[in-house]
Amino acid sequence: RRHGRLVVQPAPLKHRTPAAPQPGSRNRHRLRRPAGRGIGTHRPIATPPTTPPTTPPTTPPTDPDDYSSLEKCTREKLKKLGIGINKEVFCPYGKSFRQIKGGCTNVGGLPTKTINSLGRYSQGCTSCDMTITGGTEAGHREHGVGISVVDIRYNEAILNYVSDKANEKTENTKGEDVYIIGNDIFVDEGKGDNRHFHVTIGTGNNDNKGEPFTCATDS
Repeated sequence: RRHGRLVVQPAPLKHRTPAAPQPGSRNRHRLRRPAGRGIGTHRPIATPPTTPPTTPPTTPPTDPDDYSSLEKCTREKLKKLGIGINKEVFCPYGKSFRQIKGGCTNVGGLPTKTINSLGRYSQGCTSCDMTITGGTEAGHREHGVGISVVDIRYNEAILNYVSDKANEKTENTKGEDVYIIGNDIFVDEGKGDNRHFHVTIGTGNNDNKGEPFTCATDS
C-alpha cells in the first residue's frame, strides 16, 4: 500500500517464440514462385495461328444455258479477231475432252487479257491462221477456266513469226523449243498431227491468270 492506496503491479510480458511449422503444413503468407519462372520473366501470350485468305477458284457457270451462252459468245469474239477453233463441238459441263468421242474444245472462261493478246498476235501475223486446239476444257493438266493457257495448231507461218518476235529462245527439260515474247511463252510441243504451240500469256506471280471473258465484256 502507498499512502493507504493499493497498487497492483502488472505482470511482466513473456516473449512468445513462434511454433515450428508442422510437417506437411504451409505458411499461407509465404509467396511461392511458379517453377521455371524467374524474376523479371513472363509467359508469352499465345497468338492463334492465322490462315491466309484464299481466292476461290474460278468456275464456269453451272447452268447449262449460261454455260452454252458463254462458250458461244467467246467463240464469236475469237472469230472477230481472226482466231479459229478446231472443234465445233464443245465439251458438256463437267465432262473431259477425253470422255467425248472425237474430242471437244472449249474456250468459255478464257481470261479477257488472253483473248486480247491472242488477237494482237493474230492481227500481227495475218498469214498465221491461228487455230485453238486446246482451251479451257477439262482433261488438261495446265489449262482451265481463268487460266491464260491455250494450245495453238502448229504451222510454219506461226513458227517463223514467234522466232522473229522472240526476245529469247531456249529449250525445256524435254528438249522442246521455247520462244519467249515479253511475258508470253510459246512452247513447240508434240509431233506429227499433234504438233502444236503450248501458249502461256503472262508468266510469274500468277500473271497467267485473270478474269474470264464474259458476254457483257464485249458489249
